[in-house]
Amino acid sequence: MDGPYFISYSRVDAEDFARRLADQLVAGPPTYPVWLDVRDLQPVGDWDTLIRDALQACGGVLFVMTADSVQDHSVSKSEWVWALKYKKPVIPLRVEAEAELPFRLASRQFLDFSGGFNAGLARLRNYLGSVGSPRWVLQDLRDQLAEAERELPRTGPEQRPRIRQDIDELRRRIGEQERLVADPGAAARRTQERITAGMERQRQPERPEVAPARARFVNQPPVAAPPYFQDRRVESELIGEFLAGDERIVTVVGRGGVGKTAVVCRLLKALEGGRLPDDLGELDVDGIVYLSPSGAHLVSFPNFFDDLCRLLPDEAGGRLRQAYREPHQTPTELMRALLDAFPSGRVIVLQSTQPECSTRVRPFGKIFLAILAESAASSAALGA
Repeated sequence: MDGPYFISYSRVDAEDFARRLADQLVAGPPTYPVWLDVRDLQPVGDWDTLIRDALQACGGVLFVMTADSVQDHSVSKSEWVWALKYKKPVIPLRVEAEAELPFRLASRQFLDFSGGFNAGLARLRNYLGSVGSPRWVLQDLRDQLAEAERELPRTGPEQRPRIRQDIDELRRRIGEQERLVADPGAAARRTQERITAGMERQRQPERPEVAPARARFVNQPPVAAPPYFQDRRVESELIGEFLAGDERIVTVVGRGGVGKTAVVCRLLKALEGGRLPDDLGELDVDGIVYLSPSGAHLVSFPNFFDDLCRLLPDEAGGRLRQAYREPHQTPTELMRALLDAFPSGRVIVLQSTQPECSTRVRPFGKIFLAILAESAASSAALGA
């Protein structure tokens, strides 16, 4: 999985173990990157924010179970609770035989280090080697379902519809994954189908539309909404109302996997033809720029600036690109010149980033920013 493994432990009784574990995983073979607070936490900045950012970026949490870390007052509890919120795998490592799994993690299997470090490390390496396999994905989905079902009766009425929706989606995904596990060749076939579909999209980047495109757009959307996409009419209508008004920033946030990327890309794809989806009416836009944290067009100021220049007439775009190359030009001056070059109208920039991180993005005059999710890195990338 992407990102280092976050080691969650108690400094009261497990710091030596955590340091040794980090050393062994990094040393390999095979090598696994890790994040350990005593080595990776920066001395400046708010520590709670830095730890939260590390959890959001990690590939999973190695929860070191000791007498202190399994207590309700332990810092470890806050870390693995936040990890569950971000849909990160939590891997319990039992270091002390008396340490019991917390209630919310009771459905998970721990890896036992209580009989000896080397034996436990071998079990952990074997487990990490299976991460991402069809059987591992199936078990992770089952763990998420068990936690959601356990959480449902303990939440208030306002949260239950969301959790029920998560449960229905998890059950659907589990059914699909069970079929993949039962037919090992299906995973390979599905991967090949995705590769073929991706190559076809590259050969034909501008797919034919029912209505001719009225808005110019730059780059391809991060995702294409599947044909069975449904049940997001209210959200689409709200986003459409924001884009039709005077707001400069629209932020769509939510739990991972609920379809934030799909709903926004589906809406913007419809706007390329001058209409909102679901028969919500017309909405003319002059241009759309798609940026995402993966692929050739990352979320960065250079890409942001260059892609907006592509929406301008060749002469104006070339003049601004030349100004960008001049070292004395500041980002603020460049953005002012860019905005002055745009005629009246509406341009939307979709900035697709990581889920549920915090950011501050300055409004750019005539430029509308539809921010799919938030990322600490994106404010530095787009803030002039």
